[in-house]
Amino acid sequence: MGHMTAMIPAPALSWFSRARDPATVRQTSAEFVDMCFASDRNRPVPYSTHCLWVGIHVSQPLECRAQSEDRTQKVEPYWKAVREDLPVCVLYGTSDIIISPDKMRDAMVDAGAKDLEVVALRGVGH
Repeated sequence: MGHMTAMIPAPALSWFSRARDPATVRQTSAEFVDMCFASDRNRPVPYSTHCLWVGIHVSQPLECRAQSEDRTQKVEPYWKAVREDLPVCVLYGTSDIIISPDKMRDAMVDAGAKDLEVVALRGVGH
């Protein structure tokens, strides 16, 4: 069974989530937020929104940031429901540079999704 794969290499995510130096945490957090809001509309994220998202990440202890990479999830009940006709709607931004829409769709198909709708949001990022 497939799973969604980030387009950012795993070592980069590990470095991002496990950084201890405050300057590195701030810089990598700002870069990650920029990637999340990237779009082909060339409209910057409002400064207050950018600061809020960076602040949320920077204020988390290392253990919380690393949790996003280390946590295990009981996904089998979800995949079972998908195989049993759970409707799945995958929304993705055409400017998403974090997750590949092809990999998302392929993961759903590989999981046996019978009722799958894929919707592209033009010019939208992550």
